Amino acid sequence: MTGMRTRLIAFAAGLLLATSAHALSLADISGKDAGSGLREALTQGAGKLAQKVFGALK
Repeated sequence: MTGMRTRLIAFAAGLLLATSAHALSLADISGKDAGSGLREALTQGAGKLAQKVFGALK
């Protein structure tokens, strides 16, 4: 479980950094953009976790 958490945090951080690379500066990223990216990362991570958990139960 800790490995999944670490990967999810790393993915979210990478997503935010990738977004900032396209912006002129970190200030150009709105709170809405950052929240949207984080929400998407958490959604994908939760989906993958559910697949692993339910896949292990079958």
